[in-house]
Amino acid sequence: MMRKLILGGFFVFVLQIFFLNGLDFSSSVYIMIYPLILFLLPFNTKPVFLFVWAFLFGFLIDFFSNSFGLHASSLVAAAAIRVGVFYLLTPRDGYDSILFPSIKKLGLKWILTSFSFILFFHHFWFFCVEYFSFNATSIILKNTFLSFFFSFICCVCFYVLFFFKKLSK
Repeated sequence: MMRKLILGGFFVFVLQIFFLNGLDFSSSVYIMIYPLILFLLPFNTKPVFLFVWAFLFGFLIDFFSNSFGLHASSLVAAAAIRVGVFYLLTPRDGYDSILFPSIKKLGLKWILTSFSFILFFHHFWFFCVEYFSFNATSIILKNTFLSFFFSFICCVCFYVLFFFKKLSK
């Protein structure tokens, strides 16, 4: 499974850099699917490794996107939120018998709820750092909601196409 996650991460990276970063729906929509890989990492991933991985993955996207740390900082913030969200939404039996987030073992509601919190916070952080002004609050919120909506749809489609069968076992 880890091999599939690594290959999927590479594919998401290439898709984000060479295709999604070039799409121009409007100035308010920026589709980011790379937080999905952060979400799909194993539950037993140590926080230190999680933060280092998030920083390096975000840094690579920043390097090729020429975005000066926006992706790295928002992915590290999403990693911090991931730890908290997974703690708050811990199933009654815990995560001991579950290695990866799985619809079959955790349910569709759990997957969609936890991922939407992480993705929304990622986008909110991204646009807060990008605009960095209280005067741009309405633009930050508009961009966050629109980008979250389209990114969420793309992530769900990507998950169903590439990870659903493998992670559901």
